[in-house]
Amino acid sequence: MNVLLLNLALDQAKPLLPRRAEAAWAPGKARPAPDALLAEAEKEGRGRLKIFLGAAPGVGKTYSMLEAAREKIARGLDVVVA
Repeated sequence: MNVLLLNLALDQAKPLLPRRAEAAWAPGKARPAPDALLAEAEKEGRGRLKIFLGAAPGVGKTYSMLEAAREKIARGLDVVVA
């Protein structure tokens, strides 16, 4: 049942990739050249990794991570949570 709920949630979610990335990796299209991908990555600049640490379970690591992600998304930044 959890899998079905997850699938429904994913079907209703907004796409995570920007439109230009979706177009670049669409099925049936030629794979982009590695040099072209590196050139685009250099234009975008470096990303930032933020690690949330807590001394014990239940101290709010996940809540803090999701709250920070919502703030960045509200400012128009791309966010990846893993």
